[in-house]
Amino acid sequence: ISVVKLDETIVEGKYRPSSETPMHTMMYRERPNTGGICHTHSLYATGFAIVKREIPIICTASMALGGTIPVADFAFPGTEAVGRSALAALQKGCRQAVLLQNHGLLTVGSTLQKAFGNAIKAEEAAHTYSIAIQVGKPVVIMTDDELHKLLAQRKDKSRPVD
Repeated sequence: ISVVKLDETIVEGKYRPSSETPMHTMMYRERPNTGGICHTHSLYATGFAIVKREIPIICTASMALGGTIPVADFAFPGTEAVGRSALAALQKGCRQAVLLQNHGLLTVGSTLQKAFGNAIKAEEAAHTYSIAIQVGKPVVIMTDDELHKLLAQRKDKSRPVD
């Protein structure tokens, strides 16, 4: 594993860092609360990225991610532009997962373990949505706005009473 600084300077490791390092370092610089990033080419999520189709809130996995999984506009792999496109999409929809058009999936979290868990949830949502499309017309269980209201209500109820 190569260890790099946010400016992509290699700190440790005998191998060249991933070609996607510019995307990762840009995301860490622009989202300081991000402690982990997971980038995959998982089959179902990538399938939706290829057809530029977002994944709506249709199951608990997509609810857990915090909203509709958007699709970032295409940018050439291995460039910071992929990260910029992903960042713009994350600011519009789900804040933890984004499909990279014709490329794959990117998830973020406060830790690497949470980012990895988000990648699993996103692939599960993509897989489930794919099956639902084949069976019939999926029912979107709620909009992003409705989900955010629900989460806000839950947060208020979890506060201790003064």
